[in-house]
Amino acid sequence: MKTCIVLCFCVVHSLSVYHAHGTKTCCGPSKWQGVVLQTIGTYSRTQDFASLAYATSRVYYDYGNKLVAVKERRLNETAGITTDTWKIMQYSEATSYIIENGRCQRLQLAEKMPSQCIPDQAVSLGTHKYPGFDADIWFVKDNDTGRATRYGVTIDSCMFLTESYITKGPEYTYVSSLYENMTQTIDDPSVFIPPSFCPRASERIRMCANVFSILSVFRAFSFHR
Repeated sequence: MKTCIVLCFCVVHSLSVYHAHGTKTCCGPSKWQGVVLQTIGTYSRTQDFASLAYATSRVYYDYGNKLVAVKERRLNETAGITTDTWKIMQYSEATSYIIENGRCQRLQLAEKMPSQCIPDQAVSLGTHKYPGFDADIWFVKDNDTGRATRYGVTIDSCMFLTESYITKGPEYTYVSSLYENMTQTIDDPSVFIPPSFCPRASERIRMCANVFSILSVFRAFSFHR
């Protein structure tokens, strides 16, 4: 019997009140850290296979120094496997490190530093009033890839609150992200420094695919202005 999982994102209007707001896109802080809670669903139409995972990540973002670090714990509910991963992206060096199970890979980054800005082509869905705060909501559709993304950011500082996206098939990915404990500081800069056992430059492995994915992995900042 074939199994089909329908991944959908429902906006419950009874939980928020919508009112009009400005349509000018915004940029978030150039430096921040926070906790990102994610639900990640995938479905392959060609293989007729679906999977579900939950991730909790502490994310560190420093645009000025072109650095991103992610410490993630992911539970693959389908396989029953939990993995802990530490990822360091040094964009000025076009280098990334992935540390997992006491092992470290050094990879060559093939992408630019993700922007802290909402893309210029984003469409404003207005401001939604939640208990205790308001959030500006934006929607972006990538016509090339078919990926559709919905962002929720704070009005005063354009700091991420929520993000949901779904990709176009036949290989579908749906990710829902909630941002918590966001601050405009980096408490521990050592998160950007790879461990001493990581490979040196002569041992670098070239990676052509996008390494920055918690989203599927972490795709909260995948659009560039």
